[in-house]
Amino acid sequence: KIVFFYSSVVIKLFVPDAQSGEIQRIINETEDIACSFQLVEFQSSNNAETPGNQFCATTGEELIAAFRRKIEECSIDLFKIDSSAIDATVKLLASIPDEIQLWTLDAIHLYICSENKIFLLFTTGKMMLKAAKN
Repeated sequence: KIVFFYSSVVIKLFVPDAQSGEIQRIINETEDIACSFQLVEFQSSNNAETPGNQFCATTGEELIAAFRRKIEECSIDLFKIDSSAIDATVKLLASIPDEIQLWTLDAIHLYICSENKIFLLFTTGKMMLKAAKN
C-alpha cells in the first residue's frame, strides 16, 4: 500500500520536533511513500515572514536540498499533476461541504490520493482530514 505523506509530516524528517522520532519510525516501516508539491510548500515555509517561522534562509536551502536528495534516492515517490487534474480538483472541492475550508494545495493533494487510489493519508491538517473522510 502506498502511504501519502503531507508536507507538514515530511518536514519533520528534516526539522526535528517532538513527533520526528515517531514519524521516522512510521516511514521506516512503510515501503511505498508518496507526496506531491513538497518542494513548493517547503520553499513557501522558508519564505514566510510569520512569527515562529522555523527556517532561516540557509536552513531552508539545506532543507530543500536534503528533500531533493531523498527524492533522487527514490526514497519518496513524487506525484505530478497535469491540467486535467485542475478540473478534477475543482469538482472535488465542489463536493466538499461548505464548513470544510481547504487550502488549494490540500485539495490537490486529496485529488492525487483519490486518483491514485491512495487510502492512507498521513497529515496533521484537521480540515484536510475532515475532507478526506467526506
